[in-house]
Amino acid sequence: MRHGGMSFGPGDDDFGFFAIFETGYRNAGIHPAWIHAFRETRIVPRWDLSFLSEPQHRTWQDAVDQYMRDHPDASPPDHPDELVKWRAHQMLQPLRMAEAVDDPDVVEWMRQPEANHRNRGLARFLLDTREELLAEFRTDDPLRRGALVLAERWGGPELVREIEGCLDVDAPVGLPALTVIAVARLRVRPA
Repeated sequence: MRHGGMSFGPGDDDFGFFAIFETGYRNAGIHPAWIHAFRETRIVPRWDLSFLSEPQHRTWQDAVDQYMRDHPDASPPDHPDELVKWRAHQMLQPLRMAEAVDDPDVVEWMRQPEANHRNRGLARFLLDTREELLAEFRTDDPLRRGALVLAERWGGPELVREIEGCLDVDAPVGLPALTVIAVARLRVRPA
């Protein structure tokens, strides 16, 4: 079974991964029918709402339909809206994991944003939220201090200079700096 680029088979949930996925989906506000379909099938749509095969799509849709039959008072999922929530949830995961385990590798990923789908997706997310992140960074002292501490620990003086450069509204801001600011923001204001 595939989940966001990872393959799972029977018995692959020895560590409770699926329960973690479900909790994350619930916290992201994803429709309960999608969560039910994942629980029953271990299938999630691709980033463009497609599936690996038509039988896989039918299996997943049957599970969504079953949820709706079992919950007749529930509003049906708006699949494009649910996809937006799912994609945002997926993009935040590398940042949340980096924050949780204090892992500077996420900065290195952003030095090579085209290396794989995870890097490309995270890069798009950071670029899409760039203006909000920078505006908050420039006006929020705890966030600024947190980003500078993180930059020192994760990359030393060079990364600190990149973060300091973000205060200049005319200076270019790279993905590594945006990554540090985003992770620091999760520490200051957990999502």
